[in-house]
This record gives sequence, C-alpha cells and structure tokens, in this order.
Amino acid sequence: MFDYVELGNKLLSVRLNKGKKQKEIGNALGITQAAYSAIELGKHKISIEQLFVISEVLEVDIVWLLGIDMHGGLTESESFKLSEYKNLLIKARKGLK
Repeated sequence: MFDYVELGNKLLSVRLNKGKKQKEIGNALGITQAAYSAIELGKHKISIEQLFVISEVLEVDIVWLLGIDMHGGLTESESFKLSEYKNLLIKARKGLK
C-alpha cells in the first residue's frame, strides 16, 4: 500500500527547500491551499496527473516522490541532491539550444 504520509513529508520538505507556498502549488493543481495542505499531511490521495504537475512545479523527479529506489543504496538526502543535479543539467541543456 502506498504511504501518502511519506509522500506528503517529501512534498513539504521540497516545497520549503524551494521557497514555494502551498497556495502556489494549489493554484498549479487547480485546488485550494487547504486541499493542497491535506495532500502534504497525507490526508488526501493524489492522482498521478497531480503528482506530475507537482513534480514539474517543484522541479523534482517523480520517481523520487513515489519512493522508488533507482539509485540503490543512496540516502534520501543523496537521492534528492542527485535529482536536483539532474534537473540543473536538464535546464542547462535547454539553455544551450
């Protein structure tokens, strides 16, 4: 069974790290700040479509949000940093075109 509380904790951590507000994420999803808060608290299930939107707004790998270990043996912090680095590389490549 999927752990929505763990997902919510990840979303909260990343959002705060990125300096984003709940209202900003809620607006991107087309929901209220209160509804997004419920997602971060693990009280509201989230669709895969919503998860894709959040991953784009927060610039974080959806695989990491889902808790799928693609980096075998890395800590959560290391996986997060790897995901941020990957996003920076993607942005840099887009800037070169």
